[in-house]
Amino acid sequence: MTSLRTEPVPPEHVIDMASAPALGTCAAAQSELASCTPEQEVFGNLTRAYDCLWSEKTKFFQSFDITPQQYNVLNVLASRDEGSGVACQAIGEHLLNRVPDITRLLDRLEQAGLIWRERCASDRRVVRTHLTDAGRGKVQEVRGPLQNALQTRFAHMSAEEVHELNRLLTKLREPHCPNARSAFLRAFGVADPE
Repeated sequence: MTSLRTEPVPPEHVIDMASAPALGTCAAAQSELASCTPEQEVFGNLTRAYDCLWSEKTKFFQSFDITPQQYNVLNVLASRDEGSGVACQAIGEHLLNRVPDITRLLDRLEQAGLIWRERCASDRRVVRTHLTDAGRGKVQEVRGPLQNALQTRFAHMSAEEVHELNRLLTKLREPHCPNARSAFLRAFGVADPE
């Protein structure tokens, strides 16, 4: 599979949210509700930030003829494969977001010539996945422009703000905080599947 683009991503593909109008998450709702709690404000802002970043990320990867999930798999393979391939379960454990059907995702990458798979000789149930030269090339093709896009995306924030945002987001998703992690499930009487 060849890419349609060989040069860095043009600046018009990166959305400048610093110049977008700043509206509080609850601004529209405040006319209907008496107040918005800080937790509602944070949740709304996180949801909108996720939606905005996901949209930007999808457009970015489209210019390289892959999806964000496909690049995520290729990047995991590039960093984890030491010659013997990576098992499907290990790929899934290192992805940035959960992919419900990783086998189908790997099928598409294999059809595109970016990976190849083989059954483990000692355990036929295990399938090992490897990057092809084209897959390695795709990772290298995307890596530089991705770094540039991320630097541009966060350029309106100081280094300290970026570090603090990262610290707070990491704290928000801490796995050893079962009360916070399953709050939505408990609110509806659903047991935490993990």
